[in-house]
Amino acid sequence: MSSMLFGRRLHWLFVLGVALTTVSAAPLHAQPSPTAILDQIQANGTRPIDFHAAVFPETVYVGQQITYQVAVLLSESARARLRRNPEFLPPELRGVLAYELGSPKRVAPRSYGGGVFEAHVFQRALFAVAPGPLMVPAPQLSYTLPQSSSYFSREERFVVRAESAQLVVKALPSTGRPQEYTGAVGVWEASVQLDTAAARVGDPLLLTLRVEGIGNVKLLPRPAISVEWASAVPATDRVQIDTSLAYVRGYKEFDWILTPTRAGEVNVPPLRYSYFNPYRGSYAYAETAPRIITVSSGILATAAESDNVAVLPLRVWRGAHRWSLAKQLQAWRLPLLLLLVVSPLPWLAPVIGATLASIGASRRGHKRDARLTASGVLGGKASQHPGLGEGGELARHTRRTILGALAQRLRVSPQDLVSRRDVERTLRRRGVTRETTAQVVALLDELAQRGFSNEPTPPHAAHEVAARADQLLTRVDTEAVRRPS
Repeated sequence: MSSMLFGRRLHWLFVLGVALTTVSAAPLHAQPSPTAILDQIQANGTRPIDFHAAVFPETVYVGQQITYQVAVLLSESARARLRRNPEFLPPELRGVLAYELGSPKRVAPRSYGGGVFEAHVFQRALFAVAPGPLMVPAPQLSYTLPQSSSYFSREERFVVRAESAQLVVKALPSTGRPQEYTGAVGVWEASVQLDTAAARVGDPLLLTLRVEGIGNVKLLPRPAISVEWASAVPATDRVQIDTSLAYVRGYKEFDWILTPTRAGEVNVPPLRYSYFNPYRGSYAYAETAPRIITVSSGILATAAESDNVAVLPLRVWRGAHRWSLAKQLQAWRLPLLLLLVVSPLPWLAPVIGATLASIGASRRGHKRDARLTASGVLGGKASQHPGLGEGGELARHTRRTILGALAQRLRVSPQDLVSRRDVERTLRRRGVTRETTAQVVALLDELAQRGFSNEPTPPHAAHEVAARADQLLTRVDTEAVRRPS
């Protein structure tokens, strides 16, 4: 029963890290077997359970795989008395990427240092991310054993520590480093694939570069590519990692969207992926084979009609204007004159009040006539109301009325005519000539500029705008294609 309990996998978590310093070079070694730690440990035969740790190799480059192995040696007497799995306390380090490597290995009982033990080996793959010495502190294993064979016997707790490890992480050499190198470390191969063998100008196709081999696949950077016969836009990435063997391996796929810009038989040039091989200590290339693809003629989407929008002056914030006594007196000179003349005569107060009320009513009627003039732009009634709007109110109302009439005639939503570009594109798509479209847009720009101005609209300008609006709307109604309701 104790053997079955211990045979279960120990659940342990590594949080690993590095310290940065300069170190000297040392030779590299290949990755070990899953039980390489058993060939170099010196077991303590007096312990019921012994515990050891080791790293392979002890000198690596940045990004090269380090194998960290932990061996738990279980004596025959401890295996018979063990009631629960030992508890493992991993070393606390930072800045190292770690992966569970393979599955735990169980080795049949054999002699280690004068004692017979059954060995259980666990291992992880580590990848240092910075050069310098790397210290792996000693891990700890705690377990309890009953003091006698009785089921109700008290248990005694034991703690054992494995060896600490000192690694040397070397920086990648600068000698021989290709200009396009972006940081890939490992042993890699590359292949390219297109989602079609025939394409058409303007129709996008998918190009996939697949990089696979030995190393930390997740850290492979995306390379830069250039295809002279098409535009290339980066798309998605996909990663598949395999940790079932001694080396971490897998593949990473990089997608690009290609849009052909010319027809004919074109060539996908060989793509070169630069990487550093830590086992040879040199830089290398993974190169794809060239591909030939036939691109037929088509229509390449061009940019929309140019939108040379003239920048309209921004409305000046009214709070920034200086108060002018002269302008205020000019606006109120008639009421003030009357007030000065009749102020000594209190009995004329009713007359003065009636006069001021008449002036206010006249101004309100003046504004009402201006609004009627703006609303009558579409019906040709602008000439019936000579009143003027104040500031940009008349221009803004007139512009909204014109846009509403255009939306009704062109059978579109008013929200589709928000910008200058929307108005121009909608008119052209409904068959309105370029000349009429340009004049409509120019009128709307002029009204927009006046609408954000504080200057009053002169009477002759208001009549001119109304006449132009009537004329342009009539032309739009004549030139636009009738759409079924």
